[in-house]
Amino acid sequence: TFAVGQQPLLTDIDPGGIILMEEINGKSSAEYRFQYRYAKDFKSRYQALAFAVEHADKSLLLAAVHDPCYQIQIKALSALPVEQLSRKELDAVVQIAKSDPKNLVRSAAMWTLAGTRDKGYLPLFEKGLEMHSASVRNAALNGIAQITPELAKRFLMQARPEELTGDQ
Repeated sequence: TFAVGQQPLLTDIDPGGIILMEEINGKSSAEYRFQYRYAKDFKSRYQALAFAVEHADKSLLLAAVHDPCYQIQIKALSALPVEQLSRKELDAVVQIAKSDPKNLVRSAAMWTLAGTRDKGYLPLFEKGLEMHSASVRNAALNGIAQITPELAKRFLMQARPEELTGDQ
């Protein structure tokens, strides 16, 4: 330990995750939000996201869905409390489902939207069935099954199993 004149804004021990240790933080929500916003390394942002998931910090989860790292985006999308999202927040998830360059992120966004059981997303899910990505197709199929199970069953009866496995 050492004395400092004021409390630092961000304390980031081993940002690269190189040291083998168990790191125990007593950071507040505000400190984790600050860490997520200003830390450049994956480990620190992921650590802040883990806190957000554990404590259902919706504002941090919503920020993380736009992270440059797809692993963080997927985890954030998977943890979003869909029943608490506003129309504007859901629209942001729709944009990710439509246009993110990573298929796994698009898939995670579709899984999130499927949780709403909103019939308004049916065209998005139907379009997802046309994608080459198996993860997007499976998420789209799940979305359809949440809304109209008979339509999902019809698709499955016509599909070839190899089209629904693996990812491109």
